[in-house]
Amino acid sequence: MNEDEIEGAVTRNLFRTDSDSSDEDDSVIDPIKENSRFSGTRATLRREVLHVTLEEKVGEVSIAQQLWPAAEFLARYILDVAESLETQASIDLNTHVSICSRENEQRSSAFRALQEALESKNSEKAAPIIELGAGLGLTGLEIATQLSVHVLSTELEEGIPMLKTIITVNKSAFKLGEKAVEAQELMWGNKAQSQDALLWYERVCGGVPRPLVVLGSDVVYWEELHDPLERTLYDLLSNTPPGSICILAGMRRWKSDTSFYKTLGKRSRTASHELYCSLLKEDLRRSEGSRQIMRIYAVQWVEREAKKAKQANGKIQLGFQ
Repeated sequence: MNEDEIEGAVTRNLFRTDSDSSDEDDSVIDPIKENSRFSGTRATLRREVLHVTLEEKVGEVSIAQQLWPAAEFLARYILDVAESLETQASIDLNTHVSICSRENEQRSSAFRALQEALESKNSEKAAPIIELGAGLGLTGLEIATQLSVHVLSTELEEGIPMLKTIITVNKSAFKLGEKAVEAQELMWGNKAQSQDALLWYERVCGGVPRPLVVLGSDVVYWEELHDPLERTLYDLLSNTPPGSICILAGMRRWKSDTSFYKTLGKRSRTASHELYCSLLKEDLRRSEGSRQIMRIYAVQWVEREAKKAKQANGKIQLGFQ
């Protein structure tokens, strides 16, 4: 899929509704229906801290202007991990759940990497955060009000004006000051825009190498966007120091959601490295006769197992070109 095809896929899905999908899992809630209750003139999230002004009307909801169900779930998880560093409290890694081989070892490694990235949360040495598909920016905003971190909230061009407005409304609450959170366009699969995000990362690092934390809530949404999303994860994680990590949160809606995580890395791996996915947490919630499965995944750019790397050497392309 080239950049023109990717842009077309994104554009087609900007105002897509639940009636356009035939692969919906009837055990879960559709995201557009779930989010429609947030449409209106004003909503207050985490009322003592965050204020979000909504300008869209019911029936005119763009995926670039969504308050995604997993946004708060992801923010809470990151804050819980950060808090566990102070309290020495344990975090449940759901070790009974496994979706791929060497999972338990990699899950523990991913969790340690996230802890280390957040360990300096009370200084400007903490890992910068890039949020993909930020929507209304809730995840990054909530984290920035609680932790001393720099956050880059990224979205499609259509979502940037509202995102900037919401950031401005909340800027006085950021622990690192009013400029701690910025908004920038990043269309998945667009290498130039990924490079722009990396330039932001280098700027806030100030020449001191630090891991990068990438966040995404409900980003595994339509199957035709899986490839561009993987391209962006590859661009960000393969060009930042070891210890960089992506944390994805999502509410399972369609069977294709799981297939993305199972196949992640096959398109981007090199002879020596690959994107590796680990399931960190799973919550099952029931309400009003329906069930919600909420999951947290970690994605890292890691060295391939020696045997597999040797077998693949010279037989696969070197990542996305």
